[in-house]
Amino acid sequence: MKRKVLYVCPFTEIGGVETFIKQTHLYGDSTQFENHYLLFRSGPVSKFLLEHGARVTLLETPPQLFIWKDHRMVNQRLREIINKNKVHLVHSLGAKGALFSATAAKQMHIPHVWFQYYPSGTLDRLAALSPHHGLVVTSHFAAQRQREVEKCVRWLIARKLPIEKILLGTDLKPLESARVNAERARVLASLGIDDENNLCLISMLGRIHPRKGIEVLLEALQELKQRHPQLNFRALIFGSANGQEKYKKKLQRWIDQHQLPAHFMGISENVGLSHSVCDMYVNSCVQPEAFSHSLIEAMAMGTPPVVPDSGALQEVIQNGENGLIFSTGDSSSLANRLRSLIQEKSLREKLAIKAQETVSFRHDCAKTMEHLEQFYQKIFEL
Repeated sequence: MKRKVLYVCPFTEIGGVETFIKQTHLYGDSTQFENHYLLFRSGPVSKFLLEHGARVTLLETPPQLFIWKDHRMVNQRLREIINKNKVHLVHSLGAKGALFSATAAKQMHIPHVWFQYYPSGTLDRLAALSPHHGLVVTSHFAAQRQREVEKCVRWLIARKLPIEKILLGTDLKPLESARVNAERARVLASLGIDDENNLCLISMLGRIHPRKGIEVLLEALQELKQRHPQLNFRALIFGSANGQEKYKKKLQRWIDQHQLPAHFMGISENVGLSHSVCDMYVNSCVQPEAFSHSLIEAMAMGTPPVVPDSGALQEVIQNGENGLIFSTGDSSSLANRLRSLIQEKSLREKLAIKAQETVSFRHDCAKTMEHLEQFYQKIFEL
């Protein structure tokens, strides 16, 4: 019997959770599972799903978490979808999705699971208390953080299975060198930069937000410029500043004042190509990350990564093997790692090969979905 799964997604922008939602549609086993999606508002995710023929329901008005009538509205829509499509399981995305969805699933007597991307506080504790049969996380770090969040209320939680860690994947593959070279030339020409043989491009890709530690990267660039003026490098910062426009302007003033070799590139239209044109990738988050899709995407494209020694990134990167690790928040430590990669092409090439092998072995989309669907089968057997 084909099982029907309803995914409830409150998010609209492109990020880790949103990438996961797209992959459920593209890589799920359609012979065993039929996916339906309830999205709280339109955006890149809904556009993608609709363009790819997914079964999507969009709420007319985005609900607010602390407005009771919005909960009643979502509850009614969920029950309508579950009843009409004979849904067997509800899978919520994030604490917000769980808090909106759990009651309806319980009322309709079907299992509810939720996906925890980044445990942080009160909402995650409340979501843990909501009726659910299982919790999916992306890393050991995320699982431990969730246990810490739940600690004071653990005795109230009726979870029927242990927290399940599922490694997220990417479907990016290396591109032809001719296409990469052409895009690199186009990008540099748009910035008015000559593509000299010894020029190294550094990519950073993610939301423009204080927790991403962009200041740490800028400080590292400033130190490299002052201490190693012979080095030729540029940083390309890709991402949306949605809601953080003042923060981005502050960073731009810093770049202009110190004449730093850094450029805000806006949202990447092709993540794989953006990583490919660069010689290395930096994640300089100052808050521990529970996972980073941008990291494994860069690795898949053969772009050697430099990441902080915190959170789940250490579960992906082995220092000196498939990337380099620096001390979180320490711009001098980051500058030293970047200098090594800029100066040593052989090191970049070695790390790039191992990075691609890591992604191929551990972070394949099909394997992610196979693991997830095996977890669903455990839920149905309870």
